[in-house]
Amino acid sequence: MSVLVIAALALSACSIAMLAVLVTRRWELARRARHRRQVEDRLKQAALELLHGGVEPPAELSVEEKETLADLLGRYARTVRGPTHDHIVAYFAREGLIGREVTVMARARQPWRRATAAFRLGDIGSVDAAPALVEALRDKDRYVRIAAVRSLGRLRAPEAGAALVAAGAEGRAPEGLVRWALLQLGPPALPELRSLLSSPSDRERAAALQLIGLLGGPSDAGEAESRMRDSSSLVRTQAARALGRVGGERNLPSLLAALEDRIPAVRAAAAISLGYLRDPIALDALTQHAEGDPVFDVARESARAAAKIDRQASAARARASDSEHLREAVDLAGIR
Repeated sequence: MSVLVIAALALSACSIAMLAVLVTRRWELARRARHRRQVEDRLKQAALELLHGGVEPPAELSVEEKETLADLLGRYARTVRGPTHDHIVAYFAREGLIGREVTVMARARQPWRRATAAFRLGDIGSVDAAPALVEALRDKDRYVRIAAVRSLGRLRAPEAGAALVAAGAEGRAPEGLVRWALLQLGPPALPELRSLLSSPSDRERAAALQLIGLLGGPSDAGEAESRMRDSSSLVRTQAARALGRVGGERNLPSLLAALEDRIPAVRAAAAISLGYLRDPIALDALTQHAEGDPVFDVARESARAAAKIDRQASAARARASDSEHLREAVDLAGIR
């Protein structure tokens, strides 16, 4: 028998063996999934009784059943609030699950175990876990940090605001997820965000201004306006955007001055905010930038803002100057 034939037979045998392993593994996973569903079905009544009446689950539950019940309650905890949610948190506290998950998150060697614990703590919903989750924002594994951000948003712990902003600004967590978490915290996070306006990090100052613009009110307009003179263009851009949401007539001079900023992103942000404020005083400056600003984005945003303020006047300027940006903006304003 030639060497090639022997090699072919060996490869065929290996392929058959690997196929058998894969089939066996798939069958085993399916069997475990069926078993898990059966256990969950048995425990649903106990879970619902705990949710709605605070009734203790049976004391004779096995370890597997307790783990299954914990996962089941964790899923329910994502969608309920008030006394129903309090029953879940109280059960987890009595079972010592919160402390165990905190310990796993801090000490487990495998990153997936730390990430699972961080994720589960958000589902449990106990604010007692917030300090440990804030610490997890500096975990060496990215997925653990992501799980911690998600869970802090679920817990809505306002004291985590500064740590979340820092995690996003320093690139330790996705900025979009950090913004989502901070929005979940809501207005109670504002004191922490305001304290970051004096941070030495321009990214932290910019991120704080962005969230203040979304969560704050007119009382924040003065601080946002003062940041229009910041040395960082990132901060000036977010300050201009914030003034479009929390500012008013008194902030128009600062926004009009920002239309002349040397950084295009600042000019574009100022134009957008002037469009939100819709004060006719800004119309002439906006149409000038729509017609002559050398940066496409600035000219486009200026034209759109001008059309928001006065569509007819912008249409007349478009005919007189033959500005493509103004014509487009007037057409879009008519569609809306």
